[in-house]
Amino acid sequence: LNMSLPCPLLTDLNRLLVVRSSLGDDFIFEASCAEESLRIVNSLKMVTARLVSHAVVGHGELMVNEFFNEAYVKGGVQFGTDESR
Repeated sequence: LNMSLPCPLLTDLNRLLVVRSSLGDDFIFEASCAEESLRIVNSLKMVTARLVSHAVVGHGELMVNEFFNEAYVKGGVQFGTDESR
């Protein structure tokens, strides 16, 4: 990063998470501890792996439904209903 960090963020760099957008913007997050930071990073890796696995095996529709559909966010899809499509 080519920017200065605010003073509270300089205490423990193991607690920082930096996310760079596709537009090149950097977003800095501070976790409560190093363990939480690792848990967040590992969770993001798992979500990314699941998204990519759907894309690789050709489950494009399932990928879009699972990652970009509010029905999945609001308690999950009930298979066999119109919401599962």
